[in-house]
Amino acid sequence: MARLDELVATEYPVLLATSRKRFTKEMMGYDTTPVERDEVTAATTAYGIMKGVRAVRVHNVELNAKLAKGIDFLKENENARHNFS
Repeated sequence: MARLDELVATEYPVLLATSRKRFTKEMMGYDTTPVERDEVTAATTAYGIMKGVRAVRVHNVELNAKLAKGIDFLKENENARHNFS
């Protein structure tokens, strides 16, 4: 994750595979089971998409697909005004 910008800058498609990895447990700051790390994995997915990764490999496909769809919408409509109320 620390050098993600360098990988994306190569212009090769980058696959991010952070799902349930040990460092996601460290991000949470306490001991967890792999399934309990799905939300933190989603955070790394969002970060990766914003940095320009082209694909992600995850265990919780539904959660990350919803997140990716939302991030894509925001990126495509960055300058549009939204009424989310």
